[in-house]
Amino acid sequence: MKYLLVLFLTLSLYYSSIAGNDRYADLQIERKNIKKLGTVLSPLNFIQIPFSFSSDSVTISKRYQKILSTSPVVKIELYYTGFKEAKGFSNDTLNYKRLDDLKKKFPELFKDSRIKWVFIKQTGATSVDVARTYFHGFIIYYKSSSGYKDGIMLMNLLEGKDPLSGLDSTLCEYILGYIEIKNVAESPLFDTTVISVLNRNPNWKNMLIVCDYTGSMGPYFTQVIKWQFLNKKKNTNRVANYVLFNDGDDNKVPYGQWNSRVKEIGNTGGIYLLKDPSMDDLVDKSIEVVRAGCGGDFPENDFEAILKGVNEFGRDMDVVWIADNFAFPRDSSLASNLKDIRIKIVLCGAESGISPLYLELAHKYHWPIYTIEKDIENLEQPETEKGFLYKGLKFRLINGVVQRVK
Repeated sequence: MKYLLVLFLTLSLYYSSIAGNDRYADLQIERKNIKKLGTVLSPLNFIQIPFSFSSDSVTISKRYQKILSTSPVVKIELYYTGFKEAKGFSNDTLNYKRLDDLKKKFPELFKDSRIKWVFIKQTGATSVDVARTYFHGFIIYYKSSSGYKDGIMLMNLLEGKDPLSGLDSTLCEYILGYIEIKNVAESPLFDTTVISVLNRNPNWKNMLIVCDYTGSMGPYFTQVIKWQFLNKKKNTNRVANYVLFNDGDDNKVPYGQWNSRVKEIGNTGGIYLLKDPSMDDLVDKSIEVVRAGCGGDFPENDFEAILKGVNEFGRDMDVVWIADNFAFPRDSSLASNLKDIRIKIVLCGAESGISPLYLELAHKYHWPIYTIEKDIENLEQPETEKGFLYKGLKFRLINGVVQRVK
C-alpha cells in the first residue's frame, strides 16, 4: 500500500508537470542554469516581483500594475532555486502554478507572442536555509514611455558628460545600452541588429537611411553611427542620405504629459535631413536631434519622416527604415503614398518575434523585413498563403491579414 501511494504521488507530480508544460507550450520557455543571481544590469527597464522559496502566489504592487498596463514588455524571467526540500518535488509544477497566478492577474502578458520567457534555475544552494536567501521571483523587462529621461541620459553620453547628471542614480541601467559616440569604433554593443543587417546585404547601395531617434531606440540608432564610421574608414560609402526623426521635438513638454497634446498626422515634425554627411556632420546632427526631442509616445511619425526624405532626395533610392518592433507607426495611414518606393524594414527588438502589424504592412506593400538573424523577403509570394515559420511560430495569410496560427 505504501509503495502504491508513493507511485501514485510520483505519477501525479509527473503528469501535473506535463500538463503544465502543455498549457504553456505557446510561450516557448527557454531554460538556463546559473549559480546565483547577482546584480541585474540591463539596457532595458525592469521590475522585480519576488515571492518566497516555496510560494506559488504573485503579489504585484499598484505601481508595478500601472507599469505593466502602459509599457510594452520585452522579456520575463522566472528565477528559482534547484535545491529541493522534499524528494520527488517538481520545480516545474510549482513554477507553472506561479505562471497561473501571474496569468490571473495579467492575462495580457500571455497573449503577446513577442515576449521572451525564460526559466532560470539557480544551482548554488546546498541547503534550505541557503536557498531561502536566494532571489525567487519574476524579473520583467519593458520599454519605457519616458523617452525624456532616456533622451537626457543619451544626450549626456553624446556630449561626454556624466550620463546620470541631474537624474536619480537608480536610472543607471538605462545607459548600458547606449554607445558613447565619441568612442564609437571601440564601444561594445548590447545588440547588433542594424549592423548585422547592413553587413549581411552589401548589395544595398545609394541608401536613404530613415532612423527613429526617440529615446528607446538609442541602442539601435547608435549602431547606424558606428556602422557609418567603420564604412567611412574603409572608404565604402553606401549611404547617400539620412533622415533622423524624434517624433515632434517635444522634450520641452512637461515630463509625462505628452499625451495631453495631439500630434497631427503628417505634420508632427522633428525630422532632420542630411545629404551625404561627413562623420562629424552625422555625430553633430545626432546630438541636435536628441537635444530637440526624444519621443514620449510609443507610436511615432515614421511615415511622415520617410515621405519627407523621398520628397527631398528622390524616390529612386533604397529606403532603409530602422523601425521599432514594439511601436507601430502612429501615421501608418500615410503608407499608401509610398507603395512605389523600395522600402526595406530593419526591425529592431524582434528577437522574440515580429509584430503581426509589421508583417501585415510588409505583405500589403511588398516590403521585405530584416531582423538580427533573418531576412523575410517573400511575403508577397503566393506560397506565403500556406504559412511560414519565424522563431518557431507559424504565420499565415487569412483574408489578406498576416495572423499567427497554431
